Amino acid sequence: MPSPSSSTRTRAAVFYGPGRISVEEINLRGHGDRGGDKGNAGDQILKVRSCCVCGYDARVFRNGHRKVNPPVVLGHEICAETTNDLSLIKAGTRVAIYPVLPCLKCRYCELKRYNLCLDIKEIGSTLDGGFAEYIKIPKEIVQIGGLVAVPDSLSDEEASLIEPLACCLNGFSQINGPLGKDSSVAIIGDGPMGLLHLQLSKNLLGTRTVVIGKTPERMAAAKCLGADKVFSADNHQASEILQSNGRSGHDLIVVATSEPSALDLAVKIASKGSCINVFAGIKGNSSALDPNLIHYNQISVNGSFSSTPDSFKRAVQLASGKIVDLSKMVTHRYSLDAISEAISVTESYKGLRAAVSP
Repeated sequence: MPSPSSSTRTRAAVFYGPGRISVEEINLRGHGDRGGDKGNAGDQILKVRSCCVCGYDARVFRNGHRKVNPPVVLGHEICAETTNDLSLIKAGTRVAIYPVLPCLKCRYCELKRYNLCLDIKEIGSTLDGGFAEYIKIPKEIVQIGGLVAVPDSLSDEEASLIEPLACCLNGFSQINGPLGKDSSVAIIGDGPMGLLHLQLSKNLLGTRTVVIGKTPERMAAAKCLGADKVFSADNHQASEILQSNGRSGHDLIVVATSEPSALDLAVKIASKGSCINVFAGIKGNSSALDPNLIHYNQISVNGSFSSTPDSFKRAVQLASGKIVDLSKMVTHRYSLDAISEAISVTESYKGLRAAVSP
């Protein structure tokens, strides 16, 4: 394929609607440029090195999503290589890409809380994403420091997981009060996000941590990554999990699964004065939290969404210092032409993350 300096076309996996994806050659498209290759001054064309399949990608592929307007290229966990010199980054530098395009005008953007932007757009949802050979990055993302250089100590696959790690760091930043070695954390969800939370809890905060999961292979991975106890959500009662730390409940509960029942469980295993972080998007709206448990036990419930460029920088530091070992997160590898297989293995909860390399 011609270099991006001589061509504005790329091979990409284009999502056309539920169950429909096609690898084909398309125009590189940026913000405000859905149908052509004009682009905006300052947009950057990057060569994709690796893009991991998030559970969100698999759900969009199967069911669509209200904020996804096909045709669009999915994929937001991206490691790419710059093709031009930028102010602080030379051509040929590998970077992790912050996938949020902020308006830069609203009150949240003024506070640099770009993930809360009132007119937010996202790579891999409303803008073409990383399941492609090349990607066009809007100038606004470059301006806010959304291209974060990664060191040689991280592989392409590990670098593509900086995005989910940054999201976990954003979640921990919402915690009310300090956590330490005397604290107890419960993580509901044994998928890649739950296991990243586990590593942060154990290796960064030094807290006693239990994991509640459903998939035997993933629960075994949680044990290997240092979980103090691992429970099956199907075979253990809330009362058993509540008392598992030798006290009455856990100080922080991270809901890292989309199952509505996880919210009910979180309230039941929370200690007095604890915090529940709703990290994952929840399917439907069928959960009915017990307000009296929240009230009388003075439980704080908060949410977290996406991350900030500062979270990306911190994630690179933690990953390169092996505080969080991202090398254990990728268990399946596919070419761009095998994108359907990568999505299928993600849907079936086999292994952990699937990485797609052009």
